[in-house]
Amino acid sequence: MTSPVVELDVGGRKCRVRSYNEAGSVLDGVHFVIADANSAQLAHLSEERSFVVEPGEGSKRWDIVGKILEKAAGLGLRRDSTIAGIGGGVVCDLAAFAAALYMRGTGLVLVPTTLVAMVDAAVGGKAAVDMAGVRNLAGTVYAADEVRIHRPFLSSLPEREYRSGLAEVLRTALIAAPKVEDLMRKSREAFLARDGSLLEDTIRRCVAAKASLAERDPYDKGPRQSLNLGHSFGHGLEAVRHDILHGEAVAWGIGRALDAGLELGLTDPDFAASSRALLEDYGFTMRYPGVDPEAVLAAMRLDKKSGASGIRLVVPRESCSVSYETVDEALVLKAIRGGLS
Repeated sequence: MTSPVVELDVGGRKCRVRSYNEAGSVLDGVHFVIADANSAQLAHLSEERSFVVEPGEGSKRWDIVGKILEKAAGLGLRRDSTIAGIGGGVVCDLAAFAAALYMRGTGLVLVPTTLVAMVDAAVGGKAAVDMAGVRNLAGTVYAADEVRIHRPFLSSLPEREYRSGLAEVLRTALIAAPKVEDLMRKSREAFLARDGSLLEDTIRRCVAAKASLAERDPYDKGPRQSLNLGHSFGHGLEAVRHDILHGEAVAWGIGRALDAGLELGLTDPDFAASSRALLEDYGFTMRYPGVDPEAVLAAMRLDKKSGASGIRLVVPRESCSVSYETVDEALVLKAIRGGLS
Protein backbone atom coordinates (compact mmCIF):
# COMPACT_ATOMS: atom_id res chain seq x y z
CA MET A 1 0.00 0.00 0.00
CA THR A 2 1.12 3.55 -0.70
CA SER A 3 0.04 7.00 0.34
CA PRO A 4 0.84 10.30 -1.41
CA VAL A 5 3.26 12.72 0.16
CA VAL A 6 3.50 15.43 -2.48
CA GLU A 7 3.38 15.87 -6.24
CA LEU A 8 5.57 18.37 -8.06
CA ASP A 9 6.68 19.51 -11.50
CA VAL A 10 10.42 20.06 -11.90
CA GLY A 11 11.40 21.59 -15.22
CA GLY A 12 8.43 19.99 -16.98
CA ARG A 13 8.85 16.52 -15.45
CA LYS A 14 6.10 15.51 -13.06
CA CYS A 15 7.23 13.68 -9.93
CA ARG A 16 5.15 11.85 -7.33
CA VAL A 17 6.65 11.39 -3.88
CA ARG A 18 4.89 8.57 -2.06
CA SER A 19 5.21 6.77 1.24
CA TYR A 20 5.41 2.98 0.85
CA ASN A 21 4.32 0.84 3.77
CA GLU A 22 5.90 -2.39 2.52
CA ALA A 23 9.58 -2.66 1.60
CA GLY A 24 8.86 -5.47 -0.84
CA SER A 25 6.85 -3.23 -3.16
CA VAL A 26 9.28 -0.34 -3.59
CA LEU A 27 10.82 -1.81 -6.77
CA ASP A 28 7.57 -2.91 -8.42
CA GLY A 29 7.46 -2.12 -12.13
CA VAL A 30 11.16 -1.34 -12.63
CA HIS A 31 13.46 -3.02 -15.17
CA PHE A 32 16.98 -2.26 -13.93
CA VAL A 33 18.19 -1.34 -10.43
CA ILE A 34 21.24 0.61 -9.28
CA ALA A 35 22.25 0.14 -5.64
CA ASP A 36 25.27 0.19 -3.39
CA ALA A 37 26.58 -2.74 -1.39
CA ASN A 38 24.49 -1.71 1.63
CA SER A 39 21.16 -1.05 -0.05
CA ALA A 40 21.51 -4.15 -2.22
CA GLN A 41 21.16 -6.24 0.94
CA LEU A 42 17.89 -4.45 1.79
CA ALA A 43 16.41 -5.05 -1.64
CA HIS A 44 17.45 -8.67 -2.35
CA LEU A 45 18.35 -7.78 -5.93
CA SER A 46 18.72 -9.99 -8.96
CA GLU A 47 22.37 -9.85 -10.02
CA GLU A 48 21.40 -10.00 -13.68
CA ARG A 49 19.17 -6.91 -13.59
CA SER A 50 21.10 -4.73 -11.16
CA PHE A 51 24.34 -2.80 -10.91
CA VAL A 52 25.95 -2.50 -7.48
CA VAL A 53 28.55 0.14 -6.61
CA GLU A 54 30.73 0.65 -3.58
CA PRO A 55 29.20 2.95 -0.94
CA GLY A 56 30.46 6.50 -0.82
CA GLU A 57 31.16 9.58 -2.92
CA GLY A 58 34.00 7.79 -4.74
CA SER A 59 31.45 5.95 -6.88
CA LYS A 60 30.09 9.14 -8.47
CA ARG A 61 32.33 8.87 -11.54
CA TRP A 62 31.99 9.03 -15.32
CA ASP A 63 33.39 5.53 -15.76
CA ILE A 64 30.78 4.12 -13.37
CA VAL A 65 27.99 5.84 -15.33
CA GLY A 66 29.42 4.41 -18.54
CA LYS A 67 29.33 0.88 -17.11
CA ILE A 68 25.74 1.39 -15.95
CA LEU A 69 24.70 2.49 -19.45
CA GLU A 70 26.51 -0.44 -21.05
CA LYS A 71 24.72 -2.91 -18.79
CA ALA A 72 21.37 -1.23 -19.48
CA ALA A 73 22.01 -1.59 -23.20
CA GLY A 74 23.03 -5.22 -22.75
CA LEU A 75 19.72 -5.90 -21.02
CA GLY A 76 17.86 -4.36 -23.95
CA LEU A 77 16.31 -1.50 -22.02
CA ARG A 78 14.22 0.87 -24.12
CA ARG A 79 13.10 4.46 -23.68
CA ASP A 80 9.90 3.22 -22.04
CA SER A 81 11.87 1.10 -19.54
CA THR A 82 12.35 2.24 -15.95
CA ILE A 83 15.67 2.55 -14.16
CA ALA A 84 15.57 2.58 -10.37
CA GLY A 85 18.08 3.72 -7.78
CA ILE A 86 17.82 2.37 -4.24
CA GLY A 87 20.22 3.82 -1.69
CA GLY A 88 21.56 7.11 -0.42
CA GLY A 89 22.44 10.33 -2.20
CA VAL A 90 25.25 8.84 -4.28
CA VAL A 91 23.01 6.12 -5.70
CA CYS A 92 20.18 8.58 -6.34
CA ASP A 93 22.57 10.86 -8.26
CA LEU A 94 23.98 7.98 -10.32
CA ALA A 95 20.59 6.51 -11.17
CA ALA A 96 19.11 9.86 -12.16
CA PHE A 97 22.16 10.82 -14.24
CA ALA A 98 22.15 7.44 -16.03
CA ALA A 99 18.38 7.62 -16.66
CA ALA A 100 18.74 11.13 -18.10
CA LEU A 101 21.47 9.99 -20.50
CA TYR A 102 20.15 6.59 -21.58
CA MET A 103 18.45 7.05 -24.96
CA ARG A 104 18.10 10.75 -23.99
CA GLY A 105 15.83 9.91 -21.09
CA THR A 106 14.12 6.84 -19.71
CA GLY A 107 11.79 6.18 -16.78
CA LEU A 108 13.19 6.79 -13.31
CA VAL A 109 12.19 5.64 -9.82
CA LEU A 110 14.22 6.59 -6.75
CA VAL A 111 14.02 4.69 -3.48
CA PRO A 112 15.97 6.62 -0.83
CA THR A 113 17.22 4.54 2.10
CA THR A 114 19.01 7.25 4.10
CA LEU A 115 17.59 10.30 5.83
CA VAL A 116 19.72 12.61 3.66
CA ALA A 117 18.25 11.08 0.53
CA MET A 118 14.66 11.06 1.82
CA VAL A 119 14.59 14.74 2.70
CA ASP A 120 16.97 16.05 0.05
CA ALA A 121 18.91 14.05 -2.55
CA ALA A 122 16.02 12.07 -4.08
CA VAL A 123 13.71 15.07 -4.41
CA GLY A 124 14.14 17.94 -6.83
CA GLY A 125 15.81 16.42 -9.88
CA LYS A 126 19.48 17.26 -9.48
CA ALA A 127 21.79 14.56 -10.84
CA ALA A 128 25.57 14.72 -11.20
CA VAL A 129 28.96 13.07 -11.04
CA ASP A 130 32.26 14.36 -9.68
CA MET A 131 35.11 15.30 -12.02
CA ALA A 132 38.54 16.91 -11.83
CA GLY A 133 38.37 16.95 -8.05
CA VAL A 134 35.17 19.02 -8.13
CA ARG A 135 31.99 17.69 -6.57
CA ASN A 136 29.00 17.50 -8.93
CA LEU A 137 30.91 19.18 -11.77
CA ALA A 138 29.00 17.37 -14.54
CA GLY A 139 25.27 17.18 -14.07
CA THR A 140 21.75 17.88 -15.17
CA VAL A 141 18.22 18.24 -13.80
CA TYR A 142 16.10 15.12 -14.30
CA ALA A 143 13.36 14.52 -11.77
CA ALA A 144 12.22 11.00 -10.95
CA ASP A 145 8.80 9.91 -12.12
CA GLU A 146 8.30 8.62 -8.60
CA VAL A 147 10.19 8.80 -5.30
CA ARG A 148 9.22 5.91 -3.04
CA ILE A 149 9.89 6.45 0.65
CA HIS A 150 9.85 3.52 3.05
CA ARG A 151 10.62 5.16 6.39
CA PRO A 152 11.51 1.90 8.24
CA PHE A 153 14.67 1.70 6.08
CA LEU A 154 16.06 4.29 8.50
CA SER A 155 16.22 1.70 11.26
CA SER A 156 19.05 -0.03 9.39
CA LEU A 157 21.30 3.05 9.40
CA PRO A 158 24.34 3.20 11.67
CA GLU A 159 23.96 5.86 14.35
CA ARG A 160 26.52 8.21 12.83
CA GLU A 161 24.91 7.97 9.37
CA TYR A 162 21.47 8.68 10.82
CA ARG A 163 22.70 11.72 12.75
CA SER A 164 24.42 12.96 9.62
CA GLY A 165 21.02 13.02 7.94
CA LEU A 166 19.65 15.18 10.73
CA ALA A 167 22.01 17.93 9.57
CA GLU A 168 20.13 18.17 6.27
CA VAL A 169 16.84 18.15 8.16
CA LEU A 170 18.11 21.03 10.27
CA ARG A 171 19.36 22.88 7.15
CA THR A 172 15.89 22.62 5.60
CA ALA A 173 14.29 23.67 8.86
CA LEU A 174 16.39 26.84 9.17
CA ILE A 175 15.65 28.04 5.64
CA ALA A 176 12.14 26.85 4.76
CA ALA A 177 10.40 24.73 7.42
CA PRO A 178 9.83 26.61 10.68
CA LYS A 179 7.63 23.86 12.11
CA VAL A 180 10.48 21.37 11.69
CA GLU A 181 12.86 23.82 13.36
CA ASP A 182 10.45 24.02 16.30
CA LEU A 183 10.16 20.22 16.43
CA MET A 184 13.93 19.82 16.44
CA ARG A 185 14.27 22.23 19.33
CA LYS A 186 11.54 20.55 21.39
CA SER A 187 11.88 16.87 20.47
CA ARG A 188 15.60 16.08 20.49
CA GLU A 189 15.27 12.79 22.36
CA ALA A 190 12.49 11.58 20.06
CA PHE A 191 14.54 12.43 16.97
CA LEU A 192 17.58 10.62 18.33
CA ALA A 193 15.38 7.62 19.20
CA ARG A 194 14.14 7.58 15.56
CA ASP A 195 10.51 7.96 16.60
CA GLY A 196 8.48 6.70 13.64
CA SER A 197 5.57 9.14 13.66
CA LEU A 198 7.87 12.11 14.24
CA LEU A 199 10.09 11.08 11.33
CA GLU A 200 7.10 10.52 9.04
CA ASP A 201 5.86 14.04 9.76
CA THR A 202 9.34 15.56 9.46
CA ILE A 203 10.11 13.86 6.15
CA ARG A 204 6.77 15.01 4.74
CA ARG A 205 7.40 18.61 5.79
CA CYS A 206 10.98 18.62 4.45
CA VAL A 207 9.88 17.11 1.13
CA ALA A 208 7.12 19.70 0.79
CA ALA A 209 9.59 22.52 1.52
CA LYS A 210 12.10 21.29 -1.03
CA ALA A 211 9.37 20.59 -3.59
CA SER A 212 8.16 24.17 -3.33
CA LEU A 213 11.67 25.52 -3.97
CA ALA A 214 12.39 23.06 -6.80
CA GLU A 215 9.12 23.83 -8.59
CA ARG A 216 9.73 27.57 -8.46
CA ASP A 217 13.38 27.31 -9.41
CA PRO A 218 14.18 23.93 -11.05
CA TYR A 219 17.58 25.01 -12.40
CA ASP A 220 18.92 26.56 -9.22
CA LYS A 221 19.08 30.17 -10.38
CA GLY A 222 17.08 31.81 -7.58
CA PRO A 223 15.36 30.78 -4.33
CA ARG A 224 16.42 27.13 -4.61
CA GLN A 225 19.98 28.29 -3.91
CA SER A 226 18.97 28.69 -0.28
CA LEU A 227 19.30 24.89 -0.02
CA ASN A 228 23.06 25.39 -0.40
CA LEU A 229 23.25 26.75 3.15
CA GLY A 230 26.38 25.24 4.70
CA HIS A 231 27.35 23.39 1.52
CA SER A 232 30.05 25.69 0.12
CA PHE A 233 32.01 25.53 3.37
CA GLY A 234 31.02 21.90 3.88
CA HIS A 235 32.20 20.73 0.47
CA GLY A 236 35.49 22.54 1.09
CA LEU A 237 35.98 20.63 4.33
CA GLU A 238 35.00 17.31 2.71
CA ALA A 239 37.65 17.83 0.03
CA VAL A 240 40.32 18.05 2.74
CA ARG A 241 39.00 15.69 5.41
CA HIS A 242 37.92 12.38 3.90
CA ASP A 243 36.88 10.80 7.20
CA ILE A 244 33.77 12.89 7.82
CA LEU A 245 30.24 12.37 6.53
CA HIS A 246 28.41 14.82 4.30
CA GLY A 247 25.93 15.89 6.97
CA GLU A 248 28.73 16.47 9.47
CA ALA A 249 30.46 18.73 6.95
CA VAL A 250 27.21 20.59 6.20
CA ALA A 251 26.58 21.16 9.91
CA TRP A 252 30.09 22.61 10.25
CA GLY A 253 29.45 24.67 7.13
CA ILE A 254 26.26 26.13 8.60
CA GLY A 255 28.33 27.24 11.59
CA ARG A 256 30.81 28.92 9.26
CA ALA A 257 28.00 30.62 7.31
CA LEU A 258 26.63 31.97 10.59
CA ASP A 259 30.08 33.35 11.43
CA ALA A 260 30.36 34.96 7.99
CA GLY A 261 26.89 36.48 8.39
CA LEU A 262 27.82 37.94 11.75
CA GLU A 263 31.01 39.41 10.29
CA LEU A 264 28.99 40.97 7.46
CA GLY A 265 26.45 42.36 9.91
CA LEU A 266 23.63 40.41 8.22
CA THR A 267 22.88 37.63 10.72
CA ASP A 268 20.85 38.21 13.86
CA PRO A 269 23.19 37.39 16.79
CA ASP A 270 20.48 35.65 18.83
CA PHE A 271 19.53 33.49 15.85
CA ALA A 272 23.19 32.63 15.27
CA ALA A 273 23.69 31.62 18.90
CA SER A 274 20.52 29.51 19.07
CA SER A 275 21.26 27.80 15.73
CA ARG A 276 24.81 26.96 16.76
CA ALA A 277 23.52 25.59 20.07
CA LEU A 278 20.97 23.46 18.18
CA LEU A 279 23.72 21.99 15.98
CA GLU A 280 25.78 21.14 19.04
CA ASP A 281 22.75 19.66 20.82
CA TYR A 282 22.55 17.08 18.04
CA GLY A 283 26.21 16.22 18.45
CA PHE A 284 27.73 18.16 15.55
CA THR A 285 31.18 19.56 16.14
CA MET A 286 31.95 23.13 15.18
CA ARG A 287 35.72 22.58 15.39
CA TYR A 288 38.06 20.46 13.26
CA PRO A 289 41.56 21.28 14.56
CA GLY A 290 44.54 20.33 12.46
CA VAL A 291 42.93 21.11 9.08
CA ASP A 292 44.74 23.56 6.79
CA PRO A 293 42.35 26.53 6.30
CA GLU A 294 44.05 27.49 3.03
CA ALA A 295 43.34 24.01 1.65
CA VAL A 296 39.64 24.38 2.52
CA LEU A 297 39.56 27.77 0.81
CA ALA A 298 41.30 26.36 -2.26
CA ALA A 299 38.62 23.66 -2.52
CA MET A 300 35.88 26.27 -2.14
CA ARG A 301 37.32 28.23 -5.08
CA LEU A 302 36.49 25.24 -7.28
CA ASP A 303 32.86 25.22 -6.15
CA LYS A 304 30.57 25.79 -9.12
CA LYS A 305 28.65 28.48 -7.19
CA SER A 306 31.71 30.73 -6.82
CA GLY A 307 32.97 33.31 -9.32
CA ALA A 308 35.94 35.49 -10.16
CA SER A 309 34.94 38.18 -7.68
CA GLY A 310 34.76 35.94 -4.61
CA ILE A 311 33.11 32.99 -2.91
CA ARG A 312 29.33 32.91 -3.22
CA LEU A 313 27.61 31.97 0.03
CA VAL A 314 24.12 31.48 1.36
CA VAL A 315 24.09 33.71 4.44
CA PRO A 316 21.40 33.07 7.06
CA ARG A 317 19.85 36.24 8.47
CA GLU A 318 17.19 34.80 10.77
CA SER A 319 14.79 31.86 10.74
CA CYS A 320 13.64 31.19 7.15
CA SER A 321 15.45 34.25 5.81
CA VAL A 322 18.70 34.11 3.85
CA SER A 323 20.61 36.24 1.40
CA TYR A 324 23.09 35.36 -1.33
CA GLU A 325 26.40 37.11 -0.99
CA THR A 326 29.65 37.07 -2.97
CA VAL A 327 32.13 37.34 -0.12
CA ASP A 328 35.75 38.47 -0.13
CA GLU A 329 38.15 35.56 0.37
CA ALA A 330 39.74 37.16 3.42
CA LEU A 331 36.41 37.08 5.25
CA VAL A 332 35.74 33.51 4.10
CA LEU A 333 39.18 32.46 5.38
CA LYS A 334 38.46 34.10 8.74
CA ALA A 335 35.21 32.13 9.03
CA ILE A 336 37.04 28.89 8.11
CA ARG A 337 39.72 29.50 10.71
CA GLY A 338 37.03 30.03 13.33
CA GLY A 339 35.96 26.42 12.81
CA LEU A 340 39.41 24.85 12.84
CA SER A 341 41.11 26.22 15.93
